[in-house]
Amino acid sequence: LVSVQAVVTALGAAPLYYLSKKITKHRLFSLVVIIGYLLFYSLQWHTFSGFHELAFLPLTLGAVMYFWETKNQKFYWLSFLLALLVKEEIGLLLAAFGLWALLNDRKRWKQAILSIVFGLGATAFLVGLIMPAIGDGTYRHSGFGILGETPFEVILNVLKNPLVLVRAFIDSPVKINTMFTAFWPWGFLPIFAPSTLILVFEQFASRFLDYAKTIRWTPYFAYSLPMATIMAWGSIYGFNNLQKRFKKKAYFAGSLIAIIIVGLIVAEDYFLHAPINSLFKRAFYRHESWMTDNLEVLKCVPDDVSVSAQNSLAPWLSQRMKIKVFPEGLNQGFEYIALDLHKGQSENSFSFFGSEKTRLVMNDLIERGFYEPVCSQGEAIVLKKIKDPVGKLKYPFPIEMEEK
Repeated sequence: LVSVQAVVTALGAAPLYYLSKKITKHRLFSLVVIIGYLLFYSLQWHTFSGFHELAFLPLTLGAVMYFWETKNQKFYWLSFLLALLVKEEIGLLLAAFGLWALLNDRKRWKQAILSIVFGLGATAFLVGLIMPAIGDGTYRHSGFGILGETPFEVILNVLKNPLVLVRAFIDSPVKINTMFTAFWPWGFLPIFAPSTLILVFEQFASRFLDYAKTIRWTPYFAYSLPMATIMAWGSIYGFNNLQKRFKKKAYFAGSLIAIIIVGLIVAEDYFLHAPINSLFKRAFYRHESWMTDNLEVLKCVPDDVSVSAQNSLAPWLSQRMKIKVFPEGLNQGFEYIALDLHKGQSENSFSFFGSEKTRLVMNDLIERGFYEPVCSQGEAIVLKKIKDPVGKLKYPFPIEMEEK
């Protein structure tokens, strides 16, 4: 499943490449667009962090952008629909694209306005009606901290006090770092096409206004994946505008800019220790004992049970019907827990929870008799439920990402 995700995500480079060739007429920069997209810091973290449905967005969103530019309405709306189906909040992003389209091509105002209406309508319908209906009566991702419980409450509070929105972009160094991480490898090219920043603004606003799940502020996991497409897309138009300023020397200047962008991309991956750097480390090709330990203990997990697995182990169990990343699933009484606590691994292996809390909760579950070890080797361990923990787990920190 993770391999399929990597391939699907990589295919998102195709529409961006052809869009760049059409817009910039610069082959070298168009190739750089592929490099920049594939090596985008957040995309790498997404690829190495387990499967997520947002993996289907780069290809569908890129197709929306390409078919708008080629004025192919049939495939535009097909891509638009497929993008809407990826995740409930994507309608907001597509509405932002519709606003950009309206500002840049007034002749096609009907198509642009329909994009805005369909995007907003789809998200409102899914978040307000469908998802609560198939859940427990509430939107599963509700709970945005100080700004409200539901997305609608957040929007209402922002409308009442617009300064809240401004503050949300600058009230944490984590947010500022995330924005810088997105712009740096592209040499801030989207700034030269200001209207493309509408999509950038929508993405950051939707994450920075969430004060409950602050992990969304970071450039890690799937949260920043849409930015891989958006930043490449914005850079195409920014590059084109910048290139035009050089007139007769436009192609030469464009080539120089393309080379600089490659340097910035490589520099970011180097200084931020991007996941791809692992390919150049001997340890990546060496079979460690903890790898064998993990594979052995996972054999103890039956095929037809519910499993709460550590983030780094979840992909190995992803073909099961009921699996969540630890500690999610505990409040639903999942039958098995799979953990790997070997030293030296990245905190990313523990998703939003962290290694300290993972060990603390594991020990607590065993001591209170909710779970018992049924298989262990090295620092890898599998626990089996003895008695139901639902409603009995109270910690000074949330054990569900959506927990209020």
